Amino acid sequence: MPARLVKSPLGVTCTFSKGRTRSLTLTLAEGYQGALAEDLLTGLVSLVHPHGRVDSAGLVRDYVLSIRLMVDAFDGRTPGGARDLTVAMLSEFWLSHSNRAERHTRAMLLGLEESGAGLRSEAKRFTEGRKFNRARRSEPLAPYTEDEWTALQERCQEIVNAAYADHQAALKELEAVDESALLEPTPAGVLRFLARNGPATTGEISMYFGIRNSVRQSALQVGPTSVRLFPSVETAFAYRTLFAARSGIVPDGIEDLGLGDIDWAGDKTVLLNYFKGRTSRESNNLPKSAVAILQQWLKHSEFLRNFASPETRGALWIRCRRGAPGLIVSRPISNGEYLRLQGLRLPVRVSAPRVRTTFEALRDRSHWHGSERATIDPNHSSQTEAERYVGKPTPKQRDLLDSVIEDGQGDMLKRARTPLRVVTAQDAAEAAQQLPRVVAELQLDETVIAELTGAERDVFAASCVDIFAGVFGPKGKPCPARPWVCLACPLAVFAPRHAVNLLRLKGFFTEQWRQMPSGEFMRHFGYYSSRVDEVIRRFEDGVIDRARRCLETEPSALPLRPEETTA
Repeated sequence: MPARLVKSPLGVTCTFSKGRTRSLTLTLAEGYQGALAEDLLTGLVSLVHPHGRVDSAGLVRDYVLSIRLMVDAFDGRTPGGARDLTVAMLSEFWLSHSNRAERHTRAMLLGLEESGAGLRSEAKRFTEGRKFNRARRSEPLAPYTEDEWTALQERCQEIVNAAYADHQAALKELEAVDESALLEPTPAGVLRFLARNGPATTGEISMYFGIRNSVRQSALQVGPTSVRLFPSVETAFAYRTLFAARSGIVPDGIEDLGLGDIDWAGDKTVLLNYFKGRTSRESNNLPKSAVAILQQWLKHSEFLRNFASPETRGALWIRCRRGAPGLIVSRPISNGEYLRLQGLRLPVRVSAPRVRTTFEALRDRSHWHGSERATIDPNHSSQTEAERYVGKPTPKQRDLLDSVIEDGQGDMLKRARTPLRVVTAQDAAEAAQQLPRVVAELQLDETVIAELTGAERDVFAASCVDIFAGVFGPKGKPCPARPWVCLACPLAVFAPRHAVNLLRLKGFFTEQWRQMPSGEFMRHFGYYSSRVDEVIRRFEDGVIDRARRCLETEPSALPLRPEETTA
């Protein structure tokens, strides 16, 4: 059901994409007269799911707050509603308020046009124009450091293990306590009372035992006993934080999980269905560490679910809060509950989005290698990755990144400027004329020249002037480059005797083109494939024909690594 306007009391009722329905009331000053508030709420209705992108109660609440600001600013000046707004009034309000208030009120005023009760023409054009307040650029979330991340998980694991062990001990004690314990106001009697009736307050239990003295009420130890049987807010928070750190699921997806979202495939494999606000429904095959936490939580909360209402029982993060009414809850943690989390002595302040950011920053990306975006999650757009998940490098890391970029740029320039040195009978005269310049460039002596012409410096597809020069590896050690990299090396000299192996390289590239996606092939072999064709074209047809006949009689393979073979 889409959102609708409620006139008495003035407010809106919205049904969001997750199936939740919320009603929000606009509180106005006493004696308010005018239609501006109702007009803005009408515009808000057109922005709420499914007609618009407003899809959460919190965001609707922000819009309602912006309505209150505008109504208070124009108190008594807009009896006719939005039609009474002028350019001067809009300028006055937007210049004196924040970007959020301006953005919300502009959207609602423009959304009001669909109902036919919109702005005046000049005010409408002004509302569609440039904003006065620019939005602040958000800084990428900085992930926790490795020490902070480790300490946070260790502390949460410590809390979870201690709470679960205490819960198991309480269940064993309960087996040894019979119904007669209900007659005595002792911790054992409290344990039996809670096990039979569910969560209860100290006042309710004291009334049952007929105790009015506050000292005797404290001796009952209702709070500690209840925490042993039923998971508290603090325990549930530790479980959820640890689960988020192990699974990497978005915070809004974890918050709304229910038992029906868990699809078990055996004892240790779980396919979890969750709701991601930006992309709706998603599924995730949980890692083993997250499955272990999930299994332990289900066992820990099982006893509490026996006393929960049907609406609450199906939620995953069910917990027992202190006070009354409604001891068993599953809603998001409130501000008051967050204040009590300080007693957990966590090493850092926990931010759910930051936990997700750290998970993404530290996860193993090796299985993305070869993708066009091998450095980021394929589920993220480039903008989302840059704004939310790209870490802030330290000065030392920035220097390393700059050196990698410089090396890459140098390789590109080297490829573009590398000349082809092909010695053929047709080019003999030209080669003789260029020989003094080539000898000077490559710093060749008579011994090297003799070894080059005598095939003593042949590698695979070329002759190498100096295999220890360190063009593609450490200087002073044999070059570790693959056979086709010689095509990009300034020290390589190609002669007719290399035509056979060059044809083998060409056949290897053809096979790779057949098996690999075109984009991946061009990244890995595109440059070398064009270079080998260029070299082969420089040889005479007779040389190539003899090389082809040699391949038919000696079909030797390339010296490839196991992962480079094309089975």
